[in-house]
Amino acid sequence: MKKGMTTSITIIITIVVLIILALTIVNMTSNNLDNLDDNAKDITKDAFDDIKDTTDNIDASDFQKQTITNYNSKTLMVI
Repeated sequence: MKKGMTTSITIIITIVVLIILALTIVNMTSNNLDNLDDNAKDITKDAFDDIKDTTDNIDASDFQKQTITNYNSKTLMVI
């Protein structure tokens, strides 16, 4: 083989290896972003479930009485 041909083959192999490495990195990054997105969705769902559980335990009658009292006191202040 000639020296120029060996250099060309080495350059081509190097470029192919770099392309494969770049594609591997992109694929790994994409998978990590998907996992982060799934984790964020799970955390958000858990947070909303916790809020729902908390609000389900509030006594509605007390809340309604307080709202009516607040409304009446504001009405009296306007008059």
